[in-house]
Amino acid sequence: MKEIKIKRVYDGKEYGDGYRVLVDRLWPRGVSKEDAAIDEWAKDITPKDQLRKDVHSERITWEEFKNIYSEDLKGSSTFKDWKNHINKIRKRRYITLVTGAKLHDNGHPYIIKEALEEN
Repeated sequence: MKEIKIKRVYDGKEYGDGYRVLVDRLWPRGVSKEDAAIDEWAKDITPKDQLRKDVHSERITWEEFKNIYSEDLKGSSTFKDWKNHINKIRKRRYITLVTGAKLHDNGHPYIIKEALEEN
């Protein structure tokens, strides 16, 4: 299977990105659909609004967020179907998970990547 990459939508499309998937619930501010060069918008597998609000308001820690969101993905038939779809694409193309959020090691794109790479 091909590699899964993560990058910010504001960094623009590059040759090696392959199949670009926006993994945010909301469209990134100030970016046109053309400039984003997104192949797919996977908003159905993104963190639920309340979970996102809880972590941003610091009602829960990033570690709690990661645990809750990881369990949400594992229990989701929507995610399982999407993972099968993405893995078919990964057989022949790189996947780049694209986000408007600032990248940090425990952000939701990394949790999605980890869930996609699990057998």
